[in-house]
Amino acid sequence: MSTPTKTSETSTKAAAPQAERGVTMSGAEILVECLIREGVDSIFAYPGGASMHMHQALTKREDKIRTYLPRHEQGGVFAAEGYARATGKAGVVMATSGPGATKPRDRHRRRLSRLHPDGGDHRPCCRGT
Repeated sequence: MSTPTKTSETSTKAAAPQAERGVTMSGAEILVECLIREGVDSIFAYPGGASMHMHQALTKREDKIRTYLPRHEQGGVFAAEGYARATGKAGVVMATSGPGATKPRDRHRRRLSRLHPDGGDHRPCCRGT
């Protein structure tokens, strides 16, 4: 019996095409890019130790998304709601973790429950901590 000989087709395998990779980004930078892709052009962000990475990522994209600094977390919610009402776009608010993180949620919930019995005023608003 003779042993089969390898041909050039069987000995060399075609390399699988590599997927194109983008630039390496941090989680905060990815979140900012997602906001920009969703059409967010303004964010009301109250800074704190846990959210500094987000604020730094926001400063890198000042050309696409503007950051407004409220005096406190509840002020950020008011501003985001007013922005949503005035523009019809999503009002985005960001606060830091800790006790301040509950203020936007509680303030938003109390405000919505007063406006409509079903618990919502149907304004586009996004809150993140």
